[in-house]
Amino acid sequence: MVETVIEKAEKARELLIQATQILSEIVEGEKTPETEDWAENRLEFWSRILLEGGIVSETKAHEIWEKEMKNDPRGYGGNFTGKKPSLQYTHDNKVILTATASEKCKAWKGIPLTEYAKRFKKK
Repeated sequence: MVETVIEKAEKARELLIQATQILSEIVEGEKTPETEDWAENRLEFWSRILLEGGIVSETKAHEIWEKEMKNDPRGYGGNFTGKKPSLQYTHDNKVILTATASEKCKAWKGIPLTEYAKRFKKK
């Protein structure tokens, strides 16, 4: 069977994620590398949305970002930008996590977003 370009690209993406994790372990000397503050902030935001079911109203997303996390509202839009944004709006103006959020968590922390989000679960 001949692999398509899309299949090859997906395989390459997976290998790059693995390589990033291995290099992080070498450089940082630990399984879970330290990430920049802005990245930790995004991971927490995505985690809180995930814990709400992965889809929230725009009002709830702003509430999480500004009131619960005490972030400047100007930083909110960065989650929706780039070729592969971590958040997108649905047709009915809700905010939904994309697969990119989980991919970035896996690359940055070496664990899935579902696992990372456990630290923000309300008791």
